[in-house]
Amino acid sequence: MANDIRVEYHRAAGLPPRIFAFRDFRQEKRTPNIVVSKSNPWKPFKTRLDFELAEFTQKASLNKQLINSLFKLVKDIVSKPTDLTLESADDVNRVWESATLYHPSFTSTSISQPYKGEDKVFDFYSRPLWEWVLSQVQDPLLAPYMEWDAQRLSKFDGTKWVRFYDEPWTARKFAEVQSDISRVRSGGKPLAIILWADTSVLSTFGTQKGHYIVARVGNLPMWIRNGRSFGGGRVVGFLPIVQGMVGEQKKPGFVNWKNAVYHKAFEVFLEDVARISKLGQMVLCGDDVFRVLFPYIHILSADYEEQCHFTLIRGLNGLAPCPVCLVPKGTLSDLRTRYQYRSAVENEVLVRLTAPSAEKEYELKSRGLRNVENALWAVANTDVHQALSYDRLHVDIIGMFQKHILPEIKTELKHLGRRAQVEFDETYMNMARWSDLAHFKHGILTLDFSDGKKWADVARILIHAAHNVMSEAKSPKGFALLKVFRKWHELNMYLSFEVHTEETIPAYDRTLNTFHDRLAEYIDLNEGDDLTDVKDWNRIIKLHVHVHAARDIRMKGVIANMDTKVNENLNGAMRNAYRMQTNFKNVEPQVRDCT
Repeated sequence: MANDIRVEYHRAAGLPPRIFAFRDFRQEKRTPNIVVSKSNPWKPFKTRLDFELAEFTQKASLNKQLINSLFKLVKDIVSKPTDLTLESADDVNRVWESATLYHPSFTSTSISQPYKGEDKVFDFYSRPLWEWVLSQVQDPLLAPYMEWDAQRLSKFDGTKWVRFYDEPWTARKFAEVQSDISRVRSGGKPLAIILWADTSVLSTFGTQKGHYIVARVGNLPMWIRNGRSFGGGRVVGFLPIVQGMVGEQKKPGFVNWKNAVYHKAFEVFLEDVARISKLGQMVLCGDDVFRVLFPYIHILSADYEEQCHFTLIRGLNGLAPCPVCLVPKGTLSDLRTRYQYRSAVENEVLVRLTAPSAEKEYELKSRGLRNVENALWAVANTDVHQALSYDRLHVDIIGMFQKHILPEIKTELKHLGRRAQVEFDETYMNMARWSDLAHFKHGILTLDFSDGKKWADVARILIHAAHNVMSEAKSPKGFALLKVFRKWHELNMYLSFEVHTEETIPAYDRTLNTFHDRLAEYIDLNEGDDLTDVKDWNRIIKLHVHVHAARDIRMKGVIANMDTKVNENLNGAMRNAYRMQTNFKNVEPQVRDCT
């Protein structure tokens, strides 16, 4: 029947295909075979009131002095003093410390890396990644939602079955890993790990930074995995902040050393996962079923700077600036040509097994690669270049739109004169108010903010604001630019889909080709202009990475699985913890206690 859903499981699962009516798909109630105690769920706190008050102190970001003051006031007014057994901030911290027995706590490891003949030592704070993963896998509340087998999902359109993708286990990488595992251990199950890393400014003036890692379990559905409750992301590490002397921060020797420190920390962080990924480990899961689990890195979510650290490429100044493929420098605006994908195996052979020589250095340089060993090589079924994923927030919203397309539109409006600028801004000011759409009462030409959602709202209204002002008759270049923007907006629409099919993905690719053509037309119109006022689109890596989005969807599921937006929301919480719960000295140990 039309709209029916077919689920085909990986052959290693030994399960027959199932067909659901559309209304019933993923609506079946799966009741966990467990009994959760309801008598005292607030353990290890002695009473519920103890727990609620301690939780309040965390949410309010109270420091030690304020917590002590709060207890003094509460003891004067509480109606049930016998229910309140806590008396100081130390008591709160002591019980929180006992609560860490239920979750992996942070440990400190000294990372040593020689630089200019001297060993430099850094403290790396992290939770044991494998222990944290096990805490999720063995949680009886999460057990009913864990998916352990790859699935091929199809929807019947009335004449044929059309494959679609959403969660990680519906994509190709999960199935490939399960196939590889079945050759090592019959019945082994893939355990998909999703990692995000980023550097965030914690202090107002940017003097204090935090470089943290967040982990999620890809076997959980998106609504749990990307949430803020049980099964959501957790800060699992604080990478060392490597500061260089002025004048040497961009020198190759220092940059290579900084990357070596980065991967030395990741080597410690991934040690247990790397070992277990090869032969698996028998685990009693939360549903009381023993499974042999094989962890691997399914997704690495990061902005471009962090991707360069993950893959050890030389960045935009390298001869091959893309962390995923070998596109040559200076050709990033060519969206029709596909280049060879990078391979972690080939890079490992080149860096680790090839003797130092002029030929090796030439090959490294031609690949835009640094002569540093990559810690992720140790994790089985993980190719760092394949795990790196499309970052819609930084690529499209605050990348292509905010930093590239919108400035070009502002320049064209400036050429058209003040009246055009006023008319453009007035459209934003007079736009009817809609739910979930920001209202720009002062227009947008003079505004600047860091909220990606607001920039997305600016993009949603732009065509309405600009099409009368930048008509083909008034501004041929402006009109050509609006055609570029229109196609980019369509690309962004496709990338926002929470379900993709084998029909929508080719539609994205066709739109990408049209976007390429519209951009080429706009670039041609700019030839002959003052070169200081013309953008070099061939240096914009955020333009090029659109060619990898379709592959990412087929390999790892929809873009929402890998977008950095869900993790960037943690930056505000980390800044609040820094401002409200630290003494601004030796910050990492204090901030980690708040995560």
